[in-house]
Order: sequence, then C-alpha cells, then structure tokens
Amino acid sequence: ADDLRHQGPEGRTCCCVLEPVDGEDWVVIYDTVRVPVVPVASMPATFGGRATFNVSNAMHAIAGCYFFGYGVDAIRAGMECFGMDFDTTPGRLNFYDAYPFDVLMDAMKNPAGAAALSRFVERIEARGKKYLMVQARGDRDDGFIKAMGTALAGQFDHYICQIHSIYPGEPIDRAPTLVKAALLEAGVEEAQITLKADLAEAVDTLLRMGLEGDLLVFAPGTGQPKSDVWSQILAFKD
Repeated sequence: ADDLRHQGPEGRTCCCVLEPVDGEDWVVIYDTVRVPVVPVASMPATFGGRATFNVSNAMHAIAGCYFFGYGVDAIRAGMECFGMDFDTTPGRLNFYDAYPFDVLMDAMKNPAGAAALSRFVERIEARGKKYLMVQARGDRDDGFIKAMGTALAGQFDHYICQIHSIYPGEPIDRAPTLVKAALLEAGVEEAQITLKADLAEAVDTLLRMGLEGDLLVFAPGTGQPKSDVWSQILAFKD
C-alpha cells in the first residue's frame, strides 16, 4: 500500500495509506488514531483506482486538508464530487462518450506523463481497438522526445504523430519523426504510424477511424491546443 508521510502545522506528522476495508481499498489516515476517510472507488477522479497517479494526488490532498482542520465528512464529500470533466480539469483525463466509440483527452507533456497515460489506458477495457494522437514539443532535446514515444509504445493499435501547434521546433517535422523512430525501435509496425502536420486534420483523421467499441485517445499539447481539440471532438459529425 502507498504510505505517505506528511508534516503539517507545528511539526505534526501523520501517515496516509491505502488499506483494505471490507474488501475494497480505502484512504486511511493514521494520526493519534486510525481514521478511514474514503474508499478509492468513491472518488471519480481515480476511475475506480485505475488512475493510480490520481489516487496518489488524492492522498496528498486528503492529508493536507486533514492537517488544516477539515472534518472527515467534508473531505470525503469533496473527494466524492470532484470529477475529471473538461470544465473542471481541462486536458486531464477528460472522457466523452456520446459517440459509438469512447474519447479520452489528456494533455500529457513529458515522458513521465506519457508513461502514466500508457498505464492508465492499459487498465481500460475496450471492446474494440485503441488509437492515439500525440503531440510532442519540438523545443525539447532528442532524448526527451524519443522517451515519450518509447513510453507510449505497445498500448495502441495505431498512432498519429502530430506537429506541436505551439512548439513545432526546427525542422518542423523533427518531433513527430523522432516519436515515430522511437515507436519503431520499440516494435511498433510502420503501418501503425501516421504523421500529420495540421492539428485539425489529425483530430479529424482519428475521429473518422473510430468504430463502435474503440477508444480514441488524444494527447495534444498544453495551452490552446487542448481547447481546440476538445471543441473539435464535441463538434464532430461522422
């Protein structure tokens, strides 16, 4: 179980752990007493515990609130109503399910984020295929960009590598070309990779690939690209 030790006001410390309670994982505080706070499955942001990074984020938030005197009932209520819709957390695990396929958007921006997204997608059951559109910043060094591609390899049936809308880099196709190279080195077939220069075209291409039961994942850059992608997803008509 995760064990997070927090130091609060006046040097107080506590442990925040994941612990089984009646057959399900709970976030539990150990201060001078044991305080069960909330089951992981009751926190929408964790997606039933599949988003392990959000479980960790929630544990930190819970411990911080506890230290500053918020009651357990208030903390639990906050955790149980905090979701991951676009209006609340734009570009962070935003799902849209109005189409025969499911859409997920996450504006991950570095290799660690790519690895976390890959682990999350691996835990999602899809009846069909899984596809990804990814932007990598062209102003990063080769190793950084290729590490993103390596972290994403093996989780998707097709990849659309797209030039970053804000940080394309020089030459302009350098970043998607490096992502493609990393995917190939990791065993992805060349037929599974498409390079696209225009963001709107890349989004439309992926949306038109989707069939019933598929999962389409969009990983645009931070800032304006995520808003542009989300607007295009909502406006899509096949």
